[in-house]
Amino acid sequence: PDNIDPVKRSELASAIKRQYDLDIDKVSILDRVADSPKSIVRGGLSTLVGAPLGLAALFDIGNDSSLVKGLQGARDYIREDSIFASDPSIRNKYTTKLAEGFGSFGPFLGAGLAGRALARKGVVSPSVGTFGLPAALAVPTGISEQVDRLEKARNMGEEANAGQEILSELIGGAIGLSEIVPIASFLKKVPKSAARNPEINARITQIAKDFTTGFAAEGAQESLASLAQDLTARGLYSDTLPIGESFFDELTIGGIVGGTAKAVINSLGRKRQGIKNEYAEEKIKR
Repeated sequence: PDNIDPVKRSELASAIKRQYDLDIDKVSILDRVADSPKSIVRGGLSTLVGAPLGLAALFDIGNDSSLVKGLQGARDYIREDSIFASDPSIRNKYTTKLAEGFGSFGPFLGAGLAGRALARKGVVSPSVGTFGLPAALAVPTGISEQVDRLEKARNMGEEANAGQEILSELIGGAIGLSEIVPIASFLKKVPKSAARNPEINARITQIAKDFTTGFAAEGAQESLASLAQDLTARGLYSDTLPIGESFFDELTIGGIVGGTAKAVINSLGRKRQGIKNEYAEEKIKR
């Protein structure tokens, strides 16, 4: 069945492979490529649903209100049953997780760009534009990370009292704030000197540098934030939830997403700056 638990599916796949030498999770490159757009959209929608879920859960002791359950159900539907859901054979593939990572990054980048645009128009202050709008998304999303861990712990038979639940969710929100650090770094104004050297080698070097620093920033943020969320759960209410289980995926997927985003953003910034410089030089000549 399509909705089988991922762990049971993995066990079933191993058993079928041993018994019949048939891989039920085998997929082609074309299947993975075709799935990527859906996974990107699914990642973005899941992040957007996570924000109201985190806010609702913060004011709901036990996380069992109809609103919280409804938002959790909506997110599960997006992930498992909607038109954006991946085929079960491909859901746990690295390429699928990478595409979801790009989608999850999108709302944070969008909030950062929107904040900068509002700041330029004078609607909000530069600090609010740079940090406030992304933080308004990052904090409740961080809370929703703890909501997920609380639910997993309860499904394992563990319980968290009201104090443990509230404290873990507040800490989760604080950890979520780390999302805005790489975003703010990526959206810094590109130095004017970056457009003065049009040589191809210099541009390639700059792109490589942007990718490397973006990889380090976003990869470190995602992996350390995930680890911090795990440690919060272990320290406050759970003795069984794993620690660092997704560390490698968070590090590499976050790094690839962050490196690509920074390289693209800065390349576009240098291109715009180059057009401005060319226009200025032409104006001086005239």
